[in-house]
Amino acid sequence: MVATDIQSILQYHFKDPALLKEALHAGSSTSSTSRQGGREHENKALAMIGDAVLRLVVVDDGIVGGKTRQSCHQIWVAETSNPALSTIFVKWKIIRFVRLPPEHTTIVSQTTAASTIEALVGAVWIDSDRDFDTVHRGNS
Repeated sequence: MVATDIQSILQYHFKDPALLKEALHAGSSTSSTSRQGGREHENKALAMIGDAVLRLVVVDDGIVGGKTRQSCHQIWVAETSNPALSTIFVKWKIIRFVRLPPEHTTIVSQTTAASTIEALVGAVWIDSDRDFDTVHRGNS
C-alpha cells in the first residue's frame, strides 16, 4: 500500500492520512480549485510550511551548535535548496507516490520535487501537532 510504503520511508505514521495525500498531490494536478481545511487540495500550502520548518531545524541546529549566523545561513541555503531537496526526492524514489499533473507524468521538475519534500515535512509538522523533535528526527 502506498501510505505504508511512504510512511516507512519517512519513518513517521500519519494520524491523518489526508495530510499525507495532500502532501503528495503536486501542484496543478487537478483543475479543481476546491479547498480542504482552508487549503487547496494540492501541496503548495504544506510546502510553504515545510520550507519554514526546514529553515527552523537547520538554523536551530547551527545556533545551538555554536555556528555563526552567516554559517547557519550558508548551511540553510545548501541543505534546503531545490537541488538538495530534489536529490532527496530521487534518492527516496518519491516519484512513485506523487500525484502529478497529467502533462508531467514522466518528468518531474526540480521545483516540483523540492516542493514535494517540503510538503511532506509540512505534513509531518502538522500531523505531529507541531512536534519539533519528530520533524527534527526525520531531517537528521
